[in-house]
Amino acid sequence: TVRLVFAEPDTKAKAGDRVFNVAVQGRRVLGGFDIVKSAGGPRRVVTRELAGVAVAGTLTVEFTSVKGEPIICGIEAVAE
Repeated sequence: TVRLVFAEPDTKAKAGDRVFNVAVQGRRVLGGFDIVKSAGGPRRVVTRELAGVAVAGTLTVEFTSVKGEPIICGIEAVAE
């Protein structure tokens, strides 16, 4: 299981200011992800949990910008 933790640090950020895609192990898991919209505002935490992620040695997490710079606050990987 992989948990991705996000929070928008900019208190003036609005929905749509920072939007990005996230891929884990080469598979897109979040498309057009907007932290402020998902969390209900800036400086609020939102977590996305992905079960059943196969990892053979290296966990790869990739971010692709749609608007603004992608950001993440934490990644947790738990063996199942």
